[in-house]
Amino acid sequence: MDAVTIRLSGSFAVDGGAGPVLVGGRKARRLLARLAAAGGEPVPVDALVADLWPLRPPRAPGDNVATLVSRLRAALGSGVVLGTRPAYRLARPPAVVVDVDEAPALAAEAARRAGEPGLAATAAARGLDVLGTADVLAGEPPAEWIDALRRRVDDVRRDLWHALARAALETGDTPAALAAAGAAAAADPLDEGAHRLLMEAHRAAGEPGAALAVFADLRAALARELGADPAPATRSLHLAVLRGDPPPAGGRPRRRHPRPAPAGRDDETALLTAAWTAATTGTTGLVLLTGEAGIGKTTLAGTLARLVTDTGGLVLEARCHAAERSLLLQPVLDALAPVLRTVPPEEARRLAGAGAPVLAGLLPELAAVLGAPGPDRGTAELERRRTADAVRGLLRALAATRPVLLLLDDLHNAGIATVELLHYLAARPGGDRLLVLATVRAEEGAAAVAALADVATTVPVGPLAPDAVALLAARAGVPRHAEDVLRRTRGHTLFVVESLRGLAAGAPGVPGSLQAAVLARVHRLGPGVERVLRAAAVLGASVAPESVAALLGAPVPEVLGPLDDAAAARLLGPAGTDYEFANDLVHEVLYATTPAPVRRSHHLRAADLLAARPEARAGH
Repeated sequence: MDAVTIRLSGSFAVDGGAGPVLVGGRKARRLLARLAAAGGEPVPVDALVADLWPLRPPRAPGDNVATLVSRLRAALGSGVVLGTRPAYRLARPPAVVVDVDEAPALAAEAARRAGEPGLAATAAARGLDVLGTADVLAGEPPAEWIDALRRRVDDVRRDLWHALARAALETGDTPAALAAAGAAAAADPLDEGAHRLLMEAHRAAGEPGAALAVFADLRAALARELGADPAPATRSLHLAVLRGDPPPAGGRPRRRHPRPAPAGRDDETALLTAAWTAATTGTTGLVLLTGEAGIGKTTLAGTLARLVTDTGGLVLEARCHAAERSLLLQPVLDALAPVLRTVPPEEARRLAGAGAPVLAGLLPELAAVLGAPGPDRGTAELERRRTADAVRGLLRALAATRPVLLLLDDLHNAGIATVELLHYLAARPGGDRLLVLATVRAEEGAAAVAALADVATTVPVGPLAPDAVALLAARAGVPRHAEDVLRRTRGHTLFVVESLRGLAAGAPGVPGSLQAAVLARVHRLGPGVERVLRAAAVLGASVAPESVAALLGAPVPEVLGPLDDAAAARLLGPAGTDYEFANDLVHEVLYATTPAPVRRSHHLRAADLLAARPEARAGH
């Protein structure tokens, strides 16, 4: 079953992923709300009984609670409400998401991103959107646990208003700062921090009189309610406004607290973070992560996706499959369809806008929501343009709600229509809060990279540096093997990680996962290239085209093409007039997996060929 989302802010509601879920019975709904308010912690049955039947419990209260739990499990799935008779609790994210738990995490992220105001503002705005403005469990009968939850949510909402106001001041978004600080000050007339932020916002807007009026209201409220004067920081700001001092330019510098990057990927992570920060302020971007298979592109993309989620953005992701290359925009549709399936029908139609008939044709399973597909009304070129406009319109509508990351893995497998759509999105940004990130295998995606070169930022992902390999070796508990692993792998990320994992587990030889990864890359190049590479592996680490041709009894031009293909796939590299294997592991895997009779035949034929090249005999 899809993730269950429980909303306690405003009226109680439950969403099962495919739409609202009706939880039958007032007692069952109150039990679910009580468990949701506990933040995933177990709630004893005695406490549940007291909350559900505060005046007169039934004759067998534990049995009654168990019956209600059974009903909830029948409606939501067996993995939502956990536990047995002593205590029950809700499953934790991602299985169950509760709005009043999601918002504090966004508030914490906004505070942690204080040095990056664009990200802080995005996280805070998303947190406020999650909570809304209505009271928690509106319309529910009063209870101590509801009162406690409302106080907790009020505190979180205040922190989010503060964070948003501070971030807006630093980015120069005065209207947003006025709105956020004003909401916090109105909610709590004694909140000095909110009133200072409101004064700063009025000063930034060129409204010193309004700032002085805010101070006067605060001073009167403090004197009336607490018999106290404003704090020194508030009085100092009041004097600055009286003197007509200009507001600080760009706000006060704050210390940044970036999330740890994957080992050896600080520069790449910084570039991706900067691209997302720009997107949160309305700068649409397209970034291509390029590199050979297994080098770490997907890991980097996942790191950015976690940042986007943590800061309140929306991640739309999909993988491109070579077998679906001819299907129009399939990876993009795979990324968009879940959003339209999980929002109410009226919201899906609003997001689709004028493009709803086109999207209904592309996503037949959503035709009942979006309406009947529109008829073809022109040339194929015109229909492609309408399709691109419909997808772009949906992305723009989503980005107007919160910043969006469209993440496409393995773009080298995508059809030309998908590549053209990405170019269309990046070439006509329109100020949307949208970042498109795609991973591309360098050995297979040269055409896609070239097609997007004029609108994309390309971030090459190369081998790990020695210090990164040393760090990974230390983390794996085998620091003494760092130098050897670096030599054998030449820093290839997957080879480094799997080699260290095998060493840590005490497994001799090349790990099976590495062997499979190398052979998969070889098989993709076809039997002709594989035949040449296996012959080359018998000759040694250095590969002379003339020697390979002689070993196979073929003309030299006949082996040059396969060798070039292997070099383009990063299995070989240039070495003067010859080639060499990209690293020792590629060589070892090819040699070890070549059938013994074939190896023996090659060795017998190579004996005379290698006599004049003793350096190529090393290791054999």
